[in-house]
Amino acid sequence: MVTYPRPNQQYGLSFLLQPEVFASFAVTVFGLLAVGLVAAVTLYPAIKKQPGKVNLSHLGAVLVAFGSYFVFNTLFYSFAGGYVAHPSVWFEVIGPLHNPNLWAIALIAIGVPLIILERLKKTKGLYKKGDEKLASCLSGYGLVDGLAIS
Repeated sequence: MVTYPRPNQQYGLSFLLQPEVFASFAVTVFGLLAVGLVAAVTLYPAIKKQPGKVNLSHLGAVLVAFGSYFVFNTLFYSFAGGYVAHPSVWFEVIGPLHNPNLWAIALIAIGVPLIILERLKKTKGLYKKGDEKLASCLSGYGLVDGLAIS
């Protein structure tokens, strides 16, 4: 067990009911559950071996929401005073110094182009098969290779 500098550190439900811990914990439990459920519904066509029917706008929104969760945790950690103000395992877990957190924030840069791509597909005349400008723009994100756009 990690020892903390506070002599009266609380554990269990009393720890969870501290406002700053409860807010972050609720966003983690319910927010990530919602993102996971929406991701499962969005990717259901791919699970059923029909990847062409996956709505890229919804997939992009899921990626943006997942990345935004880590942005929220990083900002919450900073505004709440960090580990120094709240020396506990929870504030160590949500701390921004974990490399996977930073990589997950980068998912926003993949989700936004997916949303734009789907909207361009739905708008008549803005994307035609063989449009080199759009393809070169999106290829930087790796979105054109292997993606069937009609």
